[in-house]
Amino acid sequence: EAVGIAAAALGAGRRTKEDRIDPAVGIDVLKKVGDRVAAGEPLALLRVNDAAQADAAAARYLGAVRVGAGAGAAVVRPTVLEVLRDGDGGGQ
Repeated sequence: EAVGIAAAALGAGRRTKEDRIDPAVGIDVLKKVGDRVAAGEPLALLRVNDAAQADAAAARYLGAVRVGAGAGAAVVRPTVLEVLRDGDGGGQ
């Protein structure tokens, strides 16, 4: 969520339906949850059109990232928690 908010702050998303999306900005995530990271290795590439926005977005992104040692550092949750089919009480 925090990475998405950082990208939206750059102009890659909308806060309101009137906001304009800038297709030239965004965040390229180079490392995913569970990937090994070496000291000094980039975690993401921020594409910006405004240097002031870059600092704020970088701070937001780094605030969302946790790097830890050991096998238990990353918690990977499944993308799909449950599949509801017709007759499961979940509607159509």
